[in-house]
Amino acid sequence: LAFPTAPRPPAHAHSGSTAAAAMWARRCGAAPKWPSRVKVLVHSFFIAALGITLYKFMQTADANYLDIGRPLNSNPICLTRWPLRHDSSTWWDLEPWVDWYESRADMGGYMNEQHCNRTVAPGQETCANAMLPISQMQRHLGFPFTIDKHHNYQNDVFEAYSYGFVFLSCWLWLTVVCHDLTLLSGANKDFVLDWLGVRRRFPWVMKAFKLTGVRTWIHFFGRGTQRTSTWRSLGVVSGILLAPVVVAWSLTVLMFLCVPVALFLFVLHPFRLSRVSTFLLCLALAVYGLVLTVHTLVLRADEDRRPAYAVTWTTQGNDGLGCVCGCTFPMSSDGCSQIFLLGCIVTFQAFMLAFRTLKGLRRSNWANLMTVTFAVPLTLYAVEWTDPNGEPILNRREGVPVQGEPAFDPFALMDEQPNSAKMTVHLVPVHVRETAEDQASPRHLEGPRLSSAATMVFTKTEYIGCCGFPCRRRRGQLSSISRDDTEFDQDHEPSGLGDAEPHVSMRGQELPHLSHSQRSFSVSTNSIGAVDEASPVRPATSWESAAAATVATASGGLVPPVAPEPAGPATAAVP
Repeated sequence: LAFPTAPRPPAHAHSGSTAAAAMWARRCGAAPKWPSRVKVLVHSFFIAALGITLYKFMQTADANYLDIGRPLNSNPICLTRWPLRHDSSTWWDLEPWVDWYESRADMGGYMNEQHCNRTVAPGQETCANAMLPISQMQRHLGFPFTIDKHHNYQNDVFEAYSYGFVFLSCWLWLTVVCHDLTLLSGANKDFVLDWLGVRRRFPWVMKAFKLTGVRTWIHFFGRGTQRTSTWRSLGVVSGILLAPVVVAWSLTVLMFLCVPVALFLFVLHPFRLSRVSTFLLCLALAVYGLVLTVHTLVLRADEDRRPAYAVTWTTQGNDGLGCVCGCTFPMSSDGCSQIFLLGCIVTFQAFMLAFRTLKGLRRSNWANLMTVTFAVPLTLYAVEWTDPNGEPILNRREGVPVQGEPAFDPFALMDEQPNSAKMTVHLVPVHVRETAEDQASPRHLEGPRLSSAATMVFTKTEYIGCCGFPCRRRRGQLSSISRDDTEFDQDHEPSGLGDAEPHVSMRGQELPHLSHSQRSFSVSTNSIGAVDEASPVRPATSWESAAAATVATASGGLVPPVAPEPAGPATAAVP
């Protein structure tokens, strides 16, 4: 933001005051760009948490996620060794990996080899009435063994999903951090390629995307002049019938060809391909989450297809050796609902992150940081601007704002114009009156506005305090406002803002809509602008004139920088 104030002194002059005016991190001694780098690193871990959260949820699954009332085995099964799921403490031991392989390759042979003789206590012969110590509930869920002694690969579906999310999330964190830190560097920020740059420098990579068949499929819906209406209708029907096949094939090519190729090239060219790799990984993570969401809905509807887990506990066998007994239960509906909700969240966040890369993919000079977002004041809306010739921009028509929805991107379409590669944007605060009285380009302000009495300019009674909040001194001077400003406030009265506020009389002059803090001031005048005879009068300084014109009632807009207005008549100060 560039305030139209007095010209700044040279950079080499007043070095002490310049350091004092820097942001708080720079005042603490941080080097340039390092506060931004630290913030990017901190925020990047929230992106990595997309898939890691889902992985941890599946890894820490316990008996609460199971349907205890529906055991798959009527009686407990006792083995000398029972493989557990997601037991990271055994990852570095060879024996658990051998058990994992043998239990899946030949479940019957593994159960016969690891069989444990144990006499069951009376009353605990079945899984429905089995009793175990509370301390045993802290064990990880075990691999499901059943009486039919056949391994069902549906029981491993959530385990495969969890490791897939961890893999994609770790790569996504790496590409995002590399992308943002490259943009913050002075030497490499211009080397991050957009989509046209990737096509120009890596043309053979684009051939992998042609294998998806989407471009060929779109031709079925074409309206070529060489085609009759019969062939056109036949093409549309064929395209609709082939849509499921094309979607499945495209997603397969994306997940198993495009993404691996992009990651391999990212290792070789981390700066140039960080943006494209981030976009493809976001799409892959979103597709992966969408598949999980749909699959979870199917599992919730069909109880027979739900994955099963075993609740195990340790005991002593008849020969005095240790045994591990367990009962197998399917996942409950509540457990499927929780995974479904997490899948929806991951899918939505991945799509939002993918959309955030589109500006930089279209035009590299419009790239943005992936990890950091900012709050946009509502006074910036509605966003209205035209092309250099004053005509409506591409994809907008006359009378329609470029962005009129306050919950959407105010910089929309700036990177989608024919001359976007040579353009930039300036954010400059302007006076509300200038915005409302500009007949050439009137703009509807969507943001909230203070009541009319709040447009008075406080010169000595108000100052900017801690964290940028305006503060009031106990005793000070209230500058007068011109008659034009008063008439402007009356003509542009905000609707519903001060109707319920009482009128406050100030020596015969009524000022509507005064806030509680504004009523505490007493002014010895008979009317606004009238100066007490016993009061000294001094002209307003240039700083106060600039503040009255810009800072007190500024409204942000996407406009070019404006020059400061000439100083007006002297402002009378009333004690």
